[in-house]
Amino acid sequence: MRPLVSIIIPVFNNFEDLAECINSVIVQTYPELQVLVIDDGSTDGSDAIARSFEAVDPRVTVIRIENSGVGAARNVGLNRAVGKYTYFLDSDDIIVPDFVDTCVNNSERFDAEIVTFNVKKFSRENISGQFTYDRGLEVSECLTSTAFFCRVVQTESFSPPVWLYFYNTQFLKIHKMSFDEGHVYEDVLWTLKILNKEAKICLEPKVLVAHRIRSTSIMNSCVTLDKVRSSVIVSKRIASLYDSDYNSYHHLVLFRWLVTQPIELIFNYRSLKIFFARCLWEYLFFLILRPSFWSLSIVRRIKCSSIN
Repeated sequence: MRPLVSIIIPVFNNFEDLAECINSVIVQTYPELQVLVIDDGSTDGSDAIARSFEAVDPRVTVIRIENSGVGAARNVGLNRAVGKYTYFLDSDDIIVPDFVDTCVNNSERFDAEIVTFNVKKFSRENISGQFTYDRGLEVSECLTSTAFFCRVVQTESFSPPVWLYFYNTQFLKIHKMSFDEGHVYEDVLWTLKILNKEAKICLEPKVLVAHRIRSTSIMNSCVTLDKVRSSVIVSKRIASLYDSDYNSYHHLVLFRWLVTQPIELIFNYRSLKIFFARCLWEYLFFLILRPSFWSLSIVRRIKCSSIN
């Protein structure tokens, strides 16, 4: 019998797209699934959509929690996951019919802890800006997490969204992985923690996920003071995560998040309220006192090609 795969779908007020998302899961060519829909206190009828699938498919379980954010919802799902493999799917995205088959086959073939793949974007709306998650993967291959990180640094294609990766559940539990709760940008810290562990990562060139771009989503909506605070929180935790190894090549990617991300939020939106936010200036002072900040200009000269 093939291994069970747990698919975790956090949802909050996404009545319009949820059915299409769940349906893309239950029609998979790979039937051995545990589908965990974590309803994060929806008020728009999303819960009823999820329950309708639960009523007809025993593989689907709906868990309702008080509104706590996507990080908390994913943690609830991860704690309930019993599959050999785990995937976090956003409630407005769609996976292709052979998504699970392809990921499991690659995981078993390469004995990989993580599988990553190409993604296409789609939208019903006219949204300005570029949203590209195609990392130019051309052939199936397996890299160490160090080599993978080095490659995405070289190609400037580092993408932190959690739905870009398919995980071995035991790997996540051995390393006691969990999502930060109470703020956005939780994917960034999660993915950097993952890539800081020793792991085999399989690169699958097929497009396996259709990612829906919505102007009303958290990440595409206008910048708020809460977003700035979240950016500061995540940047501080990333800095603390790598302080013990601040001469690492990882800072080639971290440079953007440690230094420029919170500042970009200010200058891109020219908000005096954000500019004078106390959290921002405390953050800049925090950076100046860290050895990792002063090492960045040196670290950026490290050649990733020397890392196997």
